[in-house]
Amino acid sequence: MKSIAKALKENGVEVIFTYAGGTIAFLLDALVKEGIQIITARHEQGASFMASAYSKAGHGIGVCMATSGPGVTNLITGIADAYYDHTPMVVLTGQVDVKFLKPTNQRQNGFQQLDTLKLTKPITVYNVGLYNNKFTKYINIAFNQAIRLNGPSLIDIPIDIQKSYA
Repeated sequence: MKSIAKALKENGVEVIFTYAGGTIAFLLDALVKEGIQIITARHEQGASFMASAYSKAGHGIGVCMATSGPGVTNLITGIADAYYDHTPMVVLTGQVDVKFLKPTNQRQNGFQQLDTLKLTKPITVYNVGLYNNKFTKYINIAFNQAIRLNGPSLIDIPIDIQKSYA
């Protein structure tokens, strides 16, 4: 079975801008093993602007990544900038285990859980949660939509999916 990191590599990803966090740990390890360069920003917002600049400079589709919760909210300004500047970009976000994503009456089921997809829908051309092993399909769509619609696509990846398929 193909891995998430391999699917990213097949979409031309050579470098990812990030600020590391717990819910992207498995993916970070897999990306390094796949030979994708990790450039660490001092803040998630910087990572999103770096990915946007990478695209604008013509180096390919810029990719940034952050952990769930505050990591996601710190990416928002850079995502919005790419959206309004019509800049293709792919954003990868970590998420809590799939089992914690079921709706309940509680505000939060998992540590730093945030409804990333609802939050970023107005400023992305495509966003999806990878909740099963069909990630290759959705990763390909995200890259195609970012290019076709000239804007940011977002892929939200729960940590248990990363652990199984990174």
